[in-house]
Amino acid sequence: MISYVESKTEFLEDVNNNRIAKKILEKLRMNVKEGEQEAWIDAANYMKDILKDDIFPDDITVYMEFKLYPSNKRIDFMISGLNSEKKNTLIIIEFKRWEIAEALTDRDDMVNGMYKIEPHPSYQSLSYAKNMKNFYVAVQEEKIIVKPCSCLHNYKKTENDAITNAHYKELLKESPIFLNGEEDKLKQFITDNIKYGDNKETIHMIKNQGITDLKQLQDNILNILKGKEEFSMMGLQKNIFEEAKRLAKLSRDYGKKRVYIVEGGPGTGKSVIAINLLGELTEKCKMDCQYVSKNSSIRDVYTLPLKREYKSKEFKNLFCGSGSYINKKKNEFNTLIVDEAHRLTKKSNLNMRGEDQIKEIINSARFAIFFIDPKQQVHVDDYGTIDRIEYFAKKAGAEISYGKLNAQFRCIGAENFIDWVEASLQYEDANNEIDMGFLKDYDVRIFDNPNDLRREIIKCNEKRNKARIVAGDCWNWVTKKDHEGDKYDIIIPEYDFKMKWNFTNTIWATDEKSVEQAGCIHTSQGLEFDYIGVIIGKDLRYENGKVITDFHERAKDDKSIRGFKSGYKKDPEGVTKKADIIIKNTYRTLLTRGQKGCYIYCVDKKLAEYLKKRLK
Repeated sequence: MISYVESKTEFLEDVNNNRIAKKILEKLRMNVKEGEQEAWIDAANYMKDILKDDIFPDDITVYMEFKLYPSNKRIDFMISGLNSEKKNTLIIIEFKRWEIAEALTDRDDMVNGMYKIEPHPSYQSLSYAKNMKNFYVAVQEEKIIVKPCSCLHNYKKTENDAITNAHYKELLKESPIFLNGEEDKLKQFITDNIKYGDNKETIHMIKNQGITDLKQLQDNILNILKGKEEFSMMGLQKNIFEEAKRLAKLSRDYGKKRVYIVEGGPGTGKSVIAINLLGELTEKCKMDCQYVSKNSSIRDVYTLPLKREYKSKEFKNLFCGSGSYINKKKNEFNTLIVDEAHRLTKKSNLNMRGEDQIKEIINSARFAIFFIDPKQQVHVDDYGTIDRIEYFAKKAGAEISYGKLNAQFRCIGAENFIDWVEASLQYEDANNEIDMGFLKDYDVRIFDNPNDLRREIIKCNEKRNKARIVAGDCWNWVTKKDHEGDKYDIIIPEYDFKMKWNFTNTIWATDEKSVEQAGCIHTSQGLEFDYIGVIIGKDLRYENGKVITDFHERAKDDKSIRGFKSGYKKDPEGVTKKADIIIKNTYRTLLTRGQKGCYIYCVDKKLAEYLKKRLK
């Protein structure tokens, strides 16, 4: 989405007539704080004084608040035109109103700005350029050249200045910075790259040639482990990544045990950071490092591409189950990267071995990072909580650090869609003030017939094998040992709908035939697809304005609520509360597996009507 795009002539008139903020707000259609509006006006006035010079053609194009696909990030300011060879060129300018930068940091491309440690402004601009290279066809095919830079127009350079220190020499080559009093340098940078106007041709190329398919982590594991930057980390992702690197190095070099707890929901990039850390620490830092996950389905998907170039022993030493640390020596590893930490159990499932998985992981590593989402605990045995991690970290004498991620990347309009899911499921802490504008970008549909949902998912799967159907645990797995027989698991008689649960002899997330099988929470959690189809069973219904969970409707062989039915007789209120959390968390997790769309069928008709109304 482009909030503002005009020719230089129109831009100058808009600034002179105080129309900039009004025009941007009309396009954004969202509440924006006064401080941000002041920043728009400040940047526009500064660029007016730059661009009014006759050396810049009147038909160059000016952009403000350009929203980057597929994130929630917006580029402050851009200019497009043609270079001396008449090639379409786009200049990205990241504006900051900083007056000082307090100090350097020991983190790559980070600086201690006016109030906190954050990505260097020139890194931000460079990350936006890389994002466009990843997703915009015209840029990817080099039909448009993108040139990033940053501008700190209130910042006066001093001797030994932090922001321009030699520490950032390589960064500033790729993305130069312009400070207060360096207007002529900025003018020169623009004229070096743009000589002729483009009469908005560049933006038409961006729009008409479209965007590429979203990258998915499981398809890029091999390149990441080889040190290739497949995902350009922005904002909080960059902060967390660099802090984790710093802590890992400190623990290695000085021997102090450290624990880093990073909280984030679906779409925040927890797994992207985790895998990039694995590649960075093993390949570049030569650390003894492992990726840890309880869920074997995730490990199977991640290691599948590695079989072409790694020996089995090598990738099994990189990707390990959470029960692998029972008999390990203290600090045997430099770093353990624990993904889906909410799924950790107290004892390891095989013969209930070990004492405590959290304790064993912390004991085994100088540095352990735990990525956690409390709202993805979906099993009675799920044990990983922030409190428990803190408890064992303190017992081990570890220094504890904390990080938090916001929704950015999984779903287009991720934050608003996840808010919609949580509000629809009636979480007590749900945000009910939702900008429904996400429906313009993200495809949400409620189907009255499960066969129609299946047809749409199969159709979506034809392009990239990136669409799957999942369901709540309300149907017994009768085909577990007989995949090829004529029996079915998920049966909805009134629609003559029949489907089998995922086969055990294939990797459901990648096998092309798996679109015909339904995945469960345990085969889909932590993975991402273009489109997800969710069959909501009888364990979730709508009555008298309330979303009701009912664990009695779960399948008899569903182990995620093991012991609930017998425990209900002794403590009906306590068991009902626990079951309510597990069932809602299960559907929240299933509903947020799709990057482009989520299709829903509800066995309960009243629930379907309720969700339809919420979409309006």
